[in-house]
Amino acid sequence: MNIDSAKLNLLFEQKLKPKLAPLETSRLATLKKKKALTFSVGAFFIAVLSGIDSTPLLIALFAIMAYCFVTFKFSWDKFRSSYKKQIMVTLLSEIDKSLIWHKDKFITQPEFEQSGLYPTKVDSYGGEDLICGELEGFKIEMSELFVEQIIQRPEGGSLKNPIFIGLFLKAQRPTPFSHSSYILAKENAKQGIKAKLFGHFQSQRIGENVALQESEFSQYFSVVSSAPDTILQMLSPKLMDKLVDYRNQKKGIAISLSFIDQNVYIAIPEGRDLFEPQLALALTDFDIIKGLFQDLVFYTGLLRELGLPSNSQH
Repeated sequence: MNIDSAKLNLLFEQKLKPKLAPLETSRLATLKKKKALTFSVGAFFIAVLSGIDSTPLLIALFAIMAYCFVTFKFSWDKFRSSYKKQIMVTLLSEIDKSLIWHKDKFITQPEFEQSGLYPTKVDSYGGEDLICGELEGFKIEMSELFVEQIIQRPEGGSLKNPIFIGLFLKAQRPTPFSHSSYILAKENAKQGIKAKLFGHFQSQRIGENVALQESEFSQYFSVVSSAPDTILQMLSPKLMDKLVDYRNQKKGIAISLSFIDQNVYIAIPEGRDLFEPQLALALTDFDIIKGLFQDLVFYTGLLRELGLPSNSQH
C-alpha cells in the first residue's frame, strides 16, 4: 500500500488528532509522575550512599519511592492502552479493513518453534500487539515477541540470553509447500558461542545447506532446504534483491524466513518495543504517527513486496 504524506496528514488531522488530543492531559500527568519517580529514586539512593544513619528517614524515602512507582505504572498503563487502541485501530483500518489488533495476544510458542528460525531451547516467552487478518491470499498473524533462554554458568548462577526480540509474522496459505526451507540471516544460521557451550539445541532444521552463487545476498544469507532445486527457483533475483534491500533499509536487522507446511514465517529482530507512545513528545506530533504508519505498512506489505506465493505453486 502506498499513501503519500498529504493523504496521511489528512487522515491524521481528520481521524486521529481529535481522538489523541484528549489524551494529551493524560500524557502530561503521566510524565509528571515519571519525573516524581525519578526524583524519589535519586533522593533515596543519595541518602543511602551518603551514609545517613536514620532508619525512619530511609523508610520514609523508600515508601515515597514505592508510592511514586505504583502511581506512575498505573498512569502509564492506562495512558499506553488508550493511546495504542486509538492508533492501531485507526491506522490498521486504513491499511486493510480485515486487520484486527489485540493488545495482549501474541504468536504462540509452538508456532514460533515450528518456524525453525530459532531452534533453541526457550525458557522465557511473551509478547503483545497481535495483528491478524487476510492479506495477499494469506491468513496472517503478526506480533511482537520477547523470547529468552536461561544459560547456566559453569561457575554457578545463570544469565538471560535473548533469543528473539522483535516482530514475528506467520502467513498461512490454502495449500502446503512441497518442501521445508529456511532463508537465514548469517547471524541466525548458527548457534551463538554461549548457546553452544552452555545451552541446549532443541530441534534440527529439515534439509541441507544450499549452495548459492557469490553475491551480496550470499554475503548476508544462508539457505537450508529439503528440496534445494525448488527453493532456488523461488529465490528469484527480485526476492533476493528485496531481502538485501530490506536488510540495508533496516540498518542491518537480520530478517529471516522459512517455508514449513502451509506457512511462511518471517522474523524481524528489531530489538525494541514497537508501536509504543513516546511520553516526552506531544501526541499531536505528526512525525511520530508518520513513522508508526510507515512501520505498519512495511510489516503488512512484506508478503506483497517479496512476491511470496499464496497459491499451489512450489
